[in-house]
Order: sequence, then structure tokens, then C-alpha cells
Amino acid sequence: MTGLVTAPAPPRPGGLLRHRDFRLLWTAQTVSSVGSNVTTVALPLVAVAVLDATTFQVAVLTAAAGVLTVGHLLAAALGAGLARVFFETADQVYLPVVLRPADLPEGNAKLQATQTASYVIGPGLAGLIAQAVGTVAALLLDALTFLVSAVSLARIRTREPRPAPVGPGRSLRHEIADGLRFVARDPYLRVLTLFGAASNIGLVGYQAVKGSFRQTYAPHHLLGRVTVSMQLLNYGTIPVAALAAGALGSAYGARTAVLAMTGWLAATPLIMLIGPLRRRRDLPAAPAT
Repeated sequence: MTGLVTAPAPPRPGGLLRHRDFRLLWTAQTVSSVGSNVTTVALPLVAVAVLDATTFQVAVLTAAAGVLTVGHLLAAALGAGLARVFFETADQVYLPVVLRPADLPEGNAKLQATQTASYVIGPGLAGLIAQAVGTVAALLLDALTFLVSAVSLARIRTREPRPAPVGPGRSLRHEIADGLRFVARDPYLRVLTLFGAASNIGLVGYQAVKGSFRQTYAPHHLLGRVTVSMQLLNYGTIPVAALAAGALGSAYGARTAVLAMTGWLAATPLIMLIGPLRRRRDLPAAPAT
């Protein structure tokens, strides 16, 4: 395959934790993900603080954080979002350069586990920082995590050679079309992509219905605690799933891991039959007294 170099020597006994370049890549991805998820909470808080503040408070905020406006926040959000998309795409492409094919399941499992854990850690950290030293400090933390991530990436020794020059007359649109055509024509990637898209439709729809039901069903004075409890259990299983899939892939191969995870996903709706949903036509408006 053009554009890839031979992966570094096999890691020493102890797994990828002893692989220097992978540790740096893992660190870069972890701190970047935590910082990005801090911003998902901190950015709206800053916007609310700016929009609802008095003239004097806005002046104080401006003096403390620079000339801060809603336009700056929108620009920061757009820039951070674009950077995250580029980073996560490049991260997936670069990992096979750093690791041998046999080490990819373990590497992906570790990266996925910490990335999903950041969805829980980041917002909580943003709330703690905002309460302790202010919302702007939480945004500054995100900027610091990008710096730490960049330094970690710069220290990686494994280098990917530059790709072959694009032929004359080739544009970005043609390059994107090549990727889409490859996915559409490949029987494995096509099916996996369609499965992921179809699953996301059902999952996002379920999440929307569940959130609306919870907001109207749970007593308002308990709603915050109910929401946190459910999210803690729901999100807490994501790192476990990533590690389990990585272990299955390493031990039995990617095909077995995909089939096992898909079988688990297909069986999960049966959980709904345990409770009262199987006997009801609709969800109740309030808990039974």
C-alpha cells in the first residue's frame, strides 16, 4: 500500500503501555478529548454570562478575559469543532502507521475507552472549574489541552511519508469522491457503514424519546439526580464495551468481535420486556403513587 511505512518494532512485554509512540498518541487524544468536552459545557456558560450580564459585569469580564464577544465565542466553537474533526480523522489514519496490524485492536480499544470516558469527565470538570474560578478559565483549560496534545504529537518519532502528489486536474471534490466510491463498492465497508447509520437513527430516536419521558415523568426536584444516575450507568458501560471489543478482536479476530457486538446489540431490546412496557400501550405521565 502506497504511503505507509513499516510499523515500529513490536512493543516490549507489557502491551502498548510500553510503546512510546502509542503512549504519546494516546496522551494527545485523551487530553484533547477531555478539553473538547470541557468546552461543550463551558462555552454555553460563557455565552450566557455575557448575554445576561449588566454593563458593569460585561466590562469586568472583558477586562479579565480580553475583548470577549459572542462573535468570538462562535468563532472559537467553529474552530474547535473543525480541529476536532480533522484530529479524529487523522488519528484513525495515523494509528496503523504507529502500530502493527496485530496491535490495532488493543490500541483502538484504549483510545476508544478514554475518548468515551472524556464524555463524562469533561462536563463534570467544566462544572467544577466554572464554580471554582469562573467559566472563562474552563475555556482556557481547553486551549491548554490543545497545547499539551500538540507537544505530545510532536514528540512521536514514527513518521508517515508524504503521500504521492495529486495528479493534474484533481480537486478536493475528486479526492472525496474516491473515498465515497471505495466505501460504496467495498462489500465489507458498505455493510458496516449502513449498519452504523441505521443503528444511529434508532439510537438517537430512542435517546430523544427517553429524554422527553424522563423530563416529564421524574419529579422536578429529583430530575437532576435521576438524569445523572442514568447517564452515569449508560456512559459508564462505553469504556467497558471498547475494552471488551478490543480483547475479543485480539483473541479471536475482528470478524468474531463484530459478530459478538452485533449479537449483543440485537439482544438488548429484550431488556424492555423485563419491565411493565410489555403490558402498556403508552408511557405513564407520572410515577404511580
